[in-house]
Amino acid sequence: MAIAILESAAADHSEEAPKKKSPFKKYALIALAVLVCVAVTVTLDLVIFRVKTPKFRLVSVAVNDLSFTNTTTSASFDISLDAVYAVKNPNYGPFEYRGAYVNLLYRGKRVGKARVVEGKAKALSTTEVGFRVSVSSWDLSAGTDLGRDIGSGMVWLSVGSQLRGEVELIKIAMAEGQKSGYDAEAATTNTEELRRQKRKKYLVYFAAFVIFQTLIIVLFSLTVMKVKTPKFRVRSTYLFNTLDVPQTNTSFNAQFGVKNTNFGPYKYDSTTVSFLYNGIQVGSAFIPKSKANFLSTKKINVPVDLNLSGDTSNSEYLALTSTARLSGKVELMLIMKKKKAVNMYCTMDFNTRTRELLNIACK
Repeated sequence: MAIAILESAAADHSEEAPKKKSPFKKYALIALAVLVCVAVTVTLDLVIFRVKTPKFRLVSVAVNDLSFTNTTTSASFDISLDAVYAVKNPNYGPFEYRGAYVNLLYRGKRVGKARVVEGKAKALSTTEVGFRVSVSSWDLSAGTDLGRDIGSGMVWLSVGSQLRGEVELIKIAMAEGQKSGYDAEAATTNTEELRRQKRKKYLVYFAAFVIFQTLIIVLFSLTVMKVKTPKFRVRSTYLFNTLDVPQTNTSFNAQFGVKNTNFGPYKYDSTTVSFLYNGIQVGSAFIPKSKANFLSTKKINVPVDLNLSGDTSNSEYLALTSTARLSGKVELMLIMKKKKAVNMYCTMDFNTRTRELLNIACK
C-alpha cells in the first residue's frame, strides 16, 4: 500500500535587528575610487604621456672613395662616405622631425655636410636612412696638422648635428623636442615661444588627465560598482525516484540556477521553492544557504516531492507554477555589501508519465 506524503521544508529564521549603517564603507569606497584614478593617472604620466628624448645617431660609415696628398708643401684629402643615420623614438606617439644637416668636422672645422630630409619615426620604433657625403680638406687654412695626421695614417673626424621635431601623443598634444647627436656645436636657449608652447602642452596634458579620470570613474561606476539583481530560475529536471503509485505521488531531482552578473559574490540565504497547481501547493523544494561567485551561475540540484492526488492523477500534463524569494547580499571590493532579493516566478508543464518539466518560462 502506497502512502502519499508531502513534506514542506521550511526553515525558521530569527529576525535580525536592523543594523545602523556605518559611513565608513562609503568613505572607503570613495577613497578606493580616488586611489585607482590617481594610480592610473600616475601610470599614464610616467609611461604613456611622458615625452622622452628621441636618439639621433650615426650607426654605420663605409668609405666609398679615398684620395689624399701629403708633400712638404701641401697636404689634403678627399673622401666619399656612405653612411646610415638612425632616429630612435621611445615614445608612444610618432616623432615628426624637420630637415637638418649633419656636419663632419676635422679639428673643429667643417670639412663636409650632409642633408637630413624631414621625416617621421613611428612610435616605439627606429627609422634608418642612408646617405652619401663628400669630405674634403680643400677649405682648410694653412698651418693645420693635416700633413702630420695623414703621415701617421689616422685622420680624426667628428660629427655634429641637431634634429628638431615634435612628438604627438594620442592626437591630443604636440610636444616640442630637440635632439642633439654627437656634440652639437651650440645649445639652443629657451625662448619665450618655447616657454609658451610648454605651458600650452602642460594645460593640454592636465585637461587630458581630467577627461580620462572622469571616464574611468564613470566606467567604473557603470560596470564594476553597479549592483545588478541576480536571477533565480528553474533550469531542468530529471527522474529521481517514484513511489508505488506514480499517478498519485512522484519525486524527482530539479535543477535551479542562481545567475550572478555582478563583479562580486552573491551570498544568499536558504529558501523554499513552492510548486503550485491552480493556485494550490502540490510540492516544494528546499534551497540551502550558499554563494554564487562573481560573473557565474550557481547550479543547485535538489529533490522535489509532488502530491498529485485528486483530479490531477488522470492528467498527462499539468501546468505548474514555481514561486520563491531569494534574499542575499552582493559583496564588492571586499568593502561594499548591497542587499539584493530576487523573486522567482516560473511556469512549466509537468509530464506525469515521464516526470519531466517542459516549456519552462521564467519572468
